[in-house]
Amino acid sequence: MGFGFRSVEKWKMAVGRWKSKVKAKAAQLRVESHKTGGGCLNVAPLTDTEERLMKLIGWKSVTGSSNAELGLGSIRPIAAHQPLPELKPFIEGNTSKTATPYP
Repeated sequence: MGFGFRSVEKWKMAVGRWKSKVKAKAAQLRVESHKTGGGCLNVAPLTDTEERLMKLIGWKSVTGSSNAELGLGSIRPIAAHQPLPELKPFIEGNTSKTATPYP
């Protein structure tokens, strides 16, 4: 009887699968705990080892961040057939220092 041998790649895959399963279980626990109607949870609680893993990973991977995403704002579209304005002088052969960059 032995523990066998795993390569680094196999260990990475095994730990990755375990992390995914624990995060899914934690997410399901969170969903179940926020349901209305009371009653018991339909999901088994996290084990001590799973709790420790969640402390290492961070609960934000399950709960998400409360910060609002700022996004990119408004971006002016550029026609697909036109070169980017800041590259136009180089495409046309005008590489002098007087070429003005795109504002």
